[in-house]
Amino acid sequence: MKMRADVTCFHCGHVSAELVGEQGAPIQPGMLIPSSVVPLVMPKAGGALRCVRCGGPCYLDNKSIIREELASLAEEGKRKRRRRPLVVSPA
Repeated sequence: MKMRADVTCFHCGHVSAELVGEQGAPIQPGMLIPSSVVPLVMPKAGGALRCVRCGGPCYLDNKSIIREELASLAEEGKRKRRRRPLVVSPA
């Protein structure tokens, strides 16, 4: 299952990035979407993510599961919908 979570600092509370990927999979560079212009430094193997602002340790916050069927429903909703024709009354 895919998941989404914020990478938040324990010390200053800054959200350094958003993590999007498979639940339980090791963190890869393509899974992190930085929240600022400052690039996020990837940890060495087995290392922890660090805050881009203060260098403090980070944790995953606001975890949510991305359901594939909901994503497909959202795509269907983007299709053009039929609407009632606009009727202009004579003045």
